[in-house]
Order: sequence, then C-alpha cells, then structure tokens
Amino acid sequence: MNLDAIVSDNAILCPFVYSLRNPVPDPQSLITIHQSPILENPMHLLITSAADPLTRTLADQLAAEHTIRLTDRVPVQSPHEFALSPLGHDASTNLLVRGMDAIVHVASAPADLDAPGQIDWLTRGTYNLLMAAAAEDVRRVVYLSSLDLMTAYDA
Repeated sequence: MNLDAIVSDNAILCPFVYSLRNPVPDPQSLITIHQSPILENPMHLLITSAADPLTRTLADQLAAEHTIRLTDRVPVQSPHEFALSPLGHDASTNLLVRGMDAIVHVASAPADLDAPGQIDWLTRGTYNLLMAAAAEDVRRVVYLSSLDLMTAYDA
C-alpha cells in the first residue's frame, strides 16, 4: 500500500504500511525522508525497536543529518548509539528520552510473546515512553505501528 507523505511541523517521515507476516524485502525502498522546517537543524532522535529492520533503515537514513540513539529490550549491534531499555515505568525511561528533540516509536511487538502478551507489552511500553517524553519535555513523537497483532482475535 502506497501512502502519500505527511509533512507538517510534527512529521518527519513518510508513513507506510507493512506487514510483520510479510515483511518488505527492502524497507529502504519505501522510506522517503522529506525536508520540512523541523528538519532544517540537526536533531537528537530516539528510535525504538532497534532490532526491527524498519528501525535500522530509518536510523541509517536519518543519521546523515541527525544524532541517533536507538533502544530495544534486547541488545542490538549498531553503528549508532544504543541504550538497552525495557521502556519501564521508572526513571531509566526518563533518562533514555532526556535531551531528545523527537522520538520515533516503532511499536514492534516482541515475537516471543503470545498475542495478549504483545498487546500488554506494546501498550505499557508506549504509555511509559509517552509519560517519560512529557516529563522530559520532548515535544515531538512519531508513532509507527501495524495492526498485525490483532489478527489473533476475531473481528
């Protein structure tokens, strides 16, 4: 599915839909970084779900102009700064977001959890991340997600 780019004061990238069951073979071919006033100055960006191919592609493309910090609940090798975080409801999540100009939250569900566990983990992690962002005065958050985890439930 091809979506037009959304570019506003708070949008920094082109949204698209991809399926976790049928991953895009080359995520980079779907991502277009659009220049907007918010991108004129280098920013400190936190991108979640560092193990996800989408996150790695975003980080690589954004790193040419911005400072990138990646995070995930599992260790990830990356050329970018990495901070291990379960996105818990504690001071460590505040420290993770402190000093960031924006957060790109790639809400990727851990594959080792069942559907209810994935929903629980994603909602708690997103809530904790947003609460930390508000506490640390991070004014921009881009949320990327899919509804694939809902396929385990009847319509």
